[in-house]
Amino acid sequence: MSEFVYSSVLQASRYDELSDLMFFNLRQHRFRDDIVNAIELYGVPQIVTTDNSLRFSVEKLGEVQTLYAFESDAVAGRLAGVMLYARVSDDKIVLLHMGIAAQYQSGGPASHRLLALKMVARLKRVGKSLKGVHRLEILYGRRVAELRL
Repeated sequence: MSEFVYSSVLQASRYDELSDLMFFNLRQHRFRDDIVNAIELYGVPQIVTTDNSLRFSVEKLGEVQTLYAFESDAVAGRLAGVMLYARVSDDKIVLLHMGIAAQYQSGGPASHRLLALKMVARLKRVGKSLKGVHRLEILYGRRVAELRL
């Protein structure tokens, strides 16, 4: 089975697919408290169409960065995951929200592919590549986690 392909760009024509993954995810109730906490801290995420591509903004930060994971191909492959993140200080990025397709979630038929963990690892690499960034804060989980990069 091939590895996931990552991109920061998603075509505007894939709006419904993205909306379903982020806002109508059948398992989001499991992370309800984390989602509410992130919204209270930074605002509600909104999909924005710019230059025929999709991005996200949140009330208190404006436009945020997005990492998409695709099955095999960033143009035609199925959208498998998305994460929203932002640089909130000179030395820290925060993982604000993430959505994972049902088959890759815990208990899903392809959960062994560990997409959520791979996306966090990818975000850690992104953080390390940003000058001055030394910390990654993750708002999802039993408690807010902060990782040194």
